[in-house]
Amino acid sequence: MSQPAQHLKVVLRRLRKTPLTSLVIVTTLGVVLGANTLTFSFVNEILLNPLPAVPDKTGLVNIHRFENDKDGVQGFSYPAYRGLADADVFDKGLVGYNGRGLSLERNGTPELVFGMLVSENYFDALGVRPRVGRGFEVSDHRTGAPGVVILSDAIWRTRFGADPNTLGAPIRLNGRSFTIVGIGPPRFTGHFVGFAADLWIPLSWGPAVSGQSDLLESSGTEWLEAFGRLKPGAAAAAVATLSRINASLPRAEASSVLPERIL
Repeated sequence: MSQPAQHLKVVLRRLRKTPLTSLVIVTTLGVVLGANTLTFSFVNEILLNPLPAVPDKTGLVNIHRFENDKDGVQGFSYPAYRGLADADVFDKGLVGYNGRGLSLERNGTPELVFGMLVSENYFDALGVRPRVGRGFEVSDHRTGAPGVVILSDAIWRTRFGADPNTLGAPIRLNGRSFTIVGIGPPRFTGHFVGFAADLWIPLSWGPAVSGQSDLLESSGTEWLEAFGRLKPGAAAAAVATLSRINASLPRAEASSVLPERIL
């Protein structure tokens, strides 16, 4: 068996061990970069069918990173994600995201919800529009901007009683103040197959809600996943472009064995 075929076999074996969100593969395109492999996988139309609020799945791809001395899919640091986001092969840009449990406090009562920290292009890349209010704006993601949150239609109905006055109301997430600026469309619970998001907040709030102040600066903290929608006919260009970016991604800090790469 050739070296590329052997390496692809290892990649596929690793993918079978990864969480459900990574097992949304129809076709994987790969190019061997020495001992490493750059891959991106087409989002499975069948697995996304349970998400009818995503009107068009065409060209959606996950971006994965693998390290030779680790098993399974690895995340990206924020600096590495920003480097990848410069690739001009994605319609509406590359999306960065991180899912986590958050403490939502409203009227003095805390409750656990599943939140998604997302880049400003999240809804635009998926072609999804809030049913009420607005989506995210670039200004929402600037450091020091007021906290804003978009609720899912489901949590708006079940925990806010579908109250129309919810829009503009304040809530607290992990002790931080946010204002509700939008309500997602019916049946939309995010892109993360198998996990229903209750709400979405800007990626820039990662340090505040996690308590890790260096999340946006550290190249050694791998906390982000990424996906995007390839421009028509851009599959071949994506491999070449991401391969070039691969060589210039920031190196991880001393605590990490390998430099950050798309593998």
